[in-house]
Order: sequence, then C-alpha cells, then structure tokens
Amino acid sequence: MTAMEMQIAGSAGAFAYEVELRMDGPGALVLAGPNGAGKSTALKAILGALRPARGRILLGGVPVFDAAQDVDVPTELRGIGYVPQAYALFPHLSALDNAAFGLRGPDRSRRARSMLERLGVGELAERRPGSLSGGERQRVALARALAPEPRLLLLDEPLAALDVVSRRQVRAFLSDRLRSLEIPSIVVTHDLDDARTLGDRLAILERGRVVDSGDLRSVLERRASPFAAELASPALPPKT
Repeated sequence: MTAMEMQIAGSAGAFAYEVELRMDGPGALVLAGPNGAGKSTALKAILGALRPARGRILLGGVPVFDAAQDVDVPTELRGIGYVPQAYALFPHLSALDNAAFGLRGPDRSRRARSMLERLGVGELAERRPGSLSGGERQRVALARALAPEPRLLLLDEPLAALDVVSRRQVRAFLSDRLRSLEIPSIVVTHDLDDARTLGDRLAILERGRVVDSGDLRSVLERRASPFAAELASPALPPKT
C-alpha cells in the first residue's frame, strides 16, 4: 500500500509556503483553496519540478526528496502520474500514441490501448486530440498518466478546461474513477463544486499553508477559514 507524506517549506519571490500533507493509502485528497494559495506549487514539489528549500517527501515510506540528506529523485523516477491543466496532449499524435508516450517495451501499445478501453475511450484510439471533446481529451490524458502504473496520481485543475455542460458530466465520471483506483491521488482545484465532489478527504490551502485537513464533511463543518466557510455553503446547513 502506497502512503504519501510531505513536509516542505520555501519561497518563490515574495511568496512563502509551508505545507504538510499525509495520505495513508488509496483514495482521493482534494487540495483546495483560492487562486494563488500555493496549490500548484505543492504539486510541483511532489512531482519534482520544484525543489523546496527544506523538508522531505516520502512515497511508500521511501524519500523522493529530503533536503537534509540531499535526496532529490528525478521526476521520471518518482513513479508519479500527472495530469496537468489543459491536459498537454501532443496534437500530432493519436490518442493511442499519447497514452503510450511514457511507456517502454514491446507491449506499450497493448498496455496503452487497454487503459483507454478501461476509461471508456478505446474506440477513439486512432483519433487525434483536435477531433476529441474536452471530456474525451481528459480521459486520454488520464490514460497516459495511469498506463505506467504509478504509485501516486496528481491532477492539477482537471476540469478547468471544460465548458459548463461537459464539466458536470466529466466531474461525475472522474469522481467515480478516483474512488476506484488502488493508489492515492491528489486533486488540485479552486472550484467549490469540484472540491465538494471529487474526493473523500479535503485539505484547504491558503497563503502557502494548510489551514485545515481531514475527511470532507469534518473540514466543511469546521469552516476554519473564509474559503472553507464559502466551500461549506450550501453544501452544509449553517452552524447553530
């Protein structure tokens, strides 16, 4: 069972951050907060695209980053699947070739096609991203992230590129899919509806710090910050 533990601190220009997160196994943690709170910064640190000034990050109990021990495992060796904003699919490649991009070995096409089929888009394997809907592109990007069988999945604003109608449908699909995975996942969002529905656990990040975290309902009930209070209404009745 993969666990994820993160304790990092640093700064980017005038922006300072100090973030602690922990996941003890499979399930989706939603990292929510207003724009500029440091959510994407946290994801980049976990991924290895940003080196914190101090702290450590462990996956399965093994450090992939430890400033004190000078450990900084390269991104490609961390075993992390990543779906960026707008999905970053290669426009000149088919859905199948996009899904197979991070794979190696003679069976890479078979593994990629299998993942596309599991996500319900196997029939789109030969089409290019430009001919796909937003929801279809998201599933192809998710297939690319999951095909290498990562230890952890990161999704950065996974619904931000969708229109309002598509967003509702894809949100429901993604919520079900994340709950069925056997690995932990972290979903970054500043959207209130996305935060309420995409995971069972919630961490609120404001000004570079986690101001509250725990199971979804407990965090909403505590309303420990202005963003959490806004998030809780109308999801929960007002406190009495």
